[in-house]
Amino acid sequence: MSGSLTRRVAQNAFWLFGGSALAKLFDFVLVIYLARTLTAAGFGLLSVAQAVLLYLLLIIDSGTALQGAKEIARRPADVSLVSSNLLALRLLLALIVFILASAGLSWLPLAADLKSLLLISFLLVFAKALTVDWVFQGLEQMGYVALFRVVQQLLSFGLILLFIKSASALLLVPGLQLAGAMISALLLLLIMFWRFAPFSLAILQPRLWRTYLAAALPLGASAIFMQIYYNLDVIMLGIMQRPEIVGWYSAAYKVFFLFLGTMGVLSAAVFPIVCHKFAQDRAGAVSFLNKYAHLLLLVFIPIVVLGMICAEPAMRLLFGGQYAAGSLALKILLLNILIITGSGIYGSLVLVPTGRNKAFMISVGLGAVCNIALNLWLIPAFSLNGAAGATLVTELIVLGAFYYWARRELSIDWLSLVYRPGVAALLAVLVVQISAALVPASSWRYLLVTAPVFSATYLLVLGLTGEQKFIWGFISELMVVGKLK
Repeated sequence: MSGSLTRRVAQNAFWLFGGSALAKLFDFVLVIYLARTLTAAGFGLLSVAQAVLLYLLLIIDSGTALQGAKEIARRPADVSLVSSNLLALRLLLALIVFILASAGLSWLPLAADLKSLLLISFLLVFAKALTVDWVFQGLEQMGYVALFRVVQQLLSFGLILLFIKSASALLLVPGLQLAGAMISALLLLLIMFWRFAPFSLAILQPRLWRTYLAAALPLGASAIFMQIYYNLDVIMLGIMQRPEIVGWYSAAYKVFFLFLGTMGVLSAAVFPIVCHKFAQDRAGAVSFLNKYAHLLLLVFIPIVVLGMICAEPAMRLLFGGQYAAGSLALKILLLNILIITGSGIYGSLVLVPTGRNKAFMISVGLGAVCNIALNLWLIPAFSLNGAAGATLVTELIVLGAFYYWARRELSIDWLSLVYRPGVAALLAVLVVQISAALVPASSWRYLLVTAPVFSATYLLVLGLTGEQKFIWGFISELMVVGKLK
């Protein structure tokens, strides 16, 4: 990897990690606050509203963000043309979606409070349309993406802490989230117009909108399909089960997404680089993705194992005793991280950069169909644990489909990569079981003993197996502080 390429990856990863870490910290603390303040039933209703909203946001996006980032990464000189026309297209989609969703809501047999909650939440489609972080991703200016994420979460965090004091304030939550999202989106938009993509009416070319939309639709459909197996279970639980059960499951899902989001940050940082590599140096792309897979497994295998043995006390400590019922669902969900390690590479970092958008869409479409069937089968019998199991099986199916389409582009020896971190994690579990034998497994004291003992043992075993050579070598390649400018 060249020095300039190394610096770009390092800068992107540095800013995304820093900004996303702060943003996710605010978001996760906010989730804990809302879960405790709104109670499990109120938090469950909010989770259902947010799950429905996500589908509207994905329609607004329709793959335009990812397609726009890819177009800008390939042709930076056309940033004004691409960004302005895609922004106009997204605003038009937001207006259409809001009108149709609001009209459809009036026909649904829902409680008045839930209808009001949904209607206020629907306004967030306009903030989504105005969000142009994808432009900065394509330009590899991740510092602005980090700034946007921090400002948005900080504003929502402050407003909700200031105004939400009890479950009776439930309807205020989406309105406060809208305020934070709009202010941060407008800030990023002004920076884009000022520094990178000056706007003029003459640059708008409506004939391009159909072209952009047609190219983005497979990615947009793929995102909707993926969202089906990520959050349709929340909606189905809301229909089939009590609101508090939805609250338990949503709390577990928030913990799962905290770790999954870290993987998403890494993927966003390397995506433009992988696009360049596959266009210019396929052998280099394959080598880079093998190292990336190695790093992900070293990081996430211990996280998954530690999370599984600490699930119940962690749920109690974070959300309160009433949420401990979601601990088994959390264990099942955490297993998805290991599967997504592979599917994320074969899908988002192989099929999309190589232009195989239809193969990507077919794969996640298959997953969506299977997930619906699995949820209909498993939720009535196993409640929230059945929903988690449906997600796990779906991820396995999608991984298999991605691998089928991408196997000729990328070869990874997963067994050799899993072996050392897997053995280290198992040995760490044995040491933990011995050291924590006298501490109640449901107690917060168990966490105080387990986390440091597990981490120290895991790192020690990795050191003995020589993995530290790869870790430091890869960090030196990507994250040398002296090369950051």
